[in-house]
Amino acid sequence: MRNFTNQNREDFITRGAQEEEKVFLEMMRIIYKLSEYRDYKTYEHTMRVGWLSARLADSLNMDKEFVLVLEYAAPLHDIGKIGIPDSIILKPGKLSEQEFEVMKKHTIYGYELLKNSSTHVMKMAAEIALNHHERWNGSGYPRGLKEEQIPVSAQIVGVVDSFDAMVTDRPYKDAVSLEEAFKEIQINSGILYSPRVVEEFLRHKSEVVKYYADIHGVVNNQVLGRR
Repeated sequence: MRNFTNQNREDFITRGAQEEEKVFLEMMRIIYKLSEYRDYKTYEHTMRVGWLSARLADSLNMDKEFVLVLEYAAPLHDIGKIGIPDSIILKPGKLSEQEFEVMKKHTIYGYELLKNSSTHVMKMAAEIALNHHERWNGSGYPRGLKEEQIPVSAQIVGVVDSFDAMVTDRPYKDAVSLEEAFKEIQINSGILYSPRVVEEFLRHKSEVVKYYADIHGVVNNQVLGRR
């Protein structure tokens, strides 16, 4: 029988931790890609939401662990849409009242998928999935939370998700310009969105514009058109 030294054990633990991290990252990529099979633009949207949410959290002076966890968790905000029929997800036009009620259930589906995980990332992802459509004045869904009842993670993702949805073509609407989207976010500060989060988001307007320019070649008066 081999006689394992403390160094052997430390090396084994280190390799195991590295392998677990690799497996985790690969699994996250697979989960993110699930949405691409429904709509490739949804996949691009989720990745933008993750990156922007983390940058916004960092500028709000959230602790470093929160920022890192949010970057991985935020892209899962719409994972519950895998439970929504394609006839609704991809409908080229406004949803009926009945269809919209079905669509709203994606928040519950996402939460149910993620809620029993033991990892920080999945716990936050469940929190965001459930709450990212809650609104500052209580008009959101699924629970009608208002103001600070809404978790900070969902306050942040709520702003970023709304902004990116505005500047992206969807089956039911054309994209608006970045400038129009910034104005819409500002108008709804303290109504739909956290005033503190909106203020910080708008303070980094030039950085957001540069981000979209770098990844999509858009400038302030353009939109993310169909490709």
